[in-house]
Amino acid sequence: MICILYAGRLSQMKMLGAEGLDTGAFSDLNKATDIIYDIVANYGMDEELGFLTITEKTSSMFSTKIEERMKLISKNLVEKTTSLVENNWSLIETLAVKLFEDEKLK
Repeated sequence: MICILYAGRLSQMKMLGAEGLDTGAFSDLNKATDIIYDIVANYGMDEELGFLTITEKTSSMFSTKIEERMKLISKNLVEKTTSLVENNWSLIETLAVKLFEDEKLK
């Protein structure tokens, strides 16, 4: 799910470079951040923090660790998504052209 959310921004970066970035991916990045936070702090699914749910009472004890883990998970998923985008670029371009054509016709 998070890779899907990252793919749009990474495709935009590949096609337009850093200069071509806009705020279009804001919603996707916000959702990805929320999911990663939930994995680390709420669902007990983080390898390092283990079976913990971080509550308001305990959040100050774990805030630095939560941030570190979120950054690492995000970095790893960006690398994975970058590879997927690179390996499937011709399909992504074909789909983008088709979507653009269909949107112009409507």
